[in-house]
Amino acid sequence: CRFLRPIYHNDTIQVRLTCKEKMERESKGKEHPSGVVKWYVEIFDQDMDLVAFATILTLVTKRSPFFSYSIEKVEELLLGLTQDTPAQWGLMSAQHMVEHIEYFNQIALRKIEVERVTPEEKLEKYTESLYNYRLMPQSFEIPILRQGKTEDLRFDSLEAAKTALINSLKEVEERYRTDPDFRAYNAVFGDLNHYEWKLFCQKHLQHHFSQFGLL
Repeated sequence: CRFLRPIYHNDTIQVRLTCKEKMERESKGKEHPSGVVKWYVEIFDQDMDLVAFATILTLVTKRSPFFSYSIEKVEELLLGLTQDTPAQWGLMSAQHMVEHIEYFNQIALRKIEVERVTPEEKLEKYTESLYNYRLMPQSFEIPILRQGKTEDLRFDSLEAAKTALINSLKEVEERYRTDPDFRAYNAVFGDLNHYEWKLFCQKHLQHHFSQFGLL
């Protein structure tokens, strides 16, 4: 910062920021996509005379393309889902989709045990992928699920499946709240801390809610 004259304690100043340049930055590891912004800073006194100026660089996280995950938002979005809502891709019905998400929540709670499908040497990279802004691919298949056909329905109705889904999400949150050592388990991404669990929910629910036109 270059001062044109001294600034003293209790002086009234105004600051004007002008964006001069935006630079792309490659994200690495467990960090969200971000860019570097170059600012020209002008500092004025109470008479609007320029007293100092500077150039600063700031790291700015890019805006996420995913919906802002919360259980309340999930409940709101599910109101738009009926038994007749068609899928825009894939084999699942509306109820199959809801039960699919609820099933993964039961795995997260370790009430259903499945083998992890990601090799140990690739696990870190897979977990890091939760932090990027790439959408899950439409054709993604996971070995713990049936290939080429749907799972059997486990609930009597779509509404019962919705209720079970919301209850399972609440149970995961309660486990994180009451047990500091709790880690939600995922067959692809392994053990997830609370923040990573929310990132997974954002991606997973964005994928399936978009599949049925809810997002």
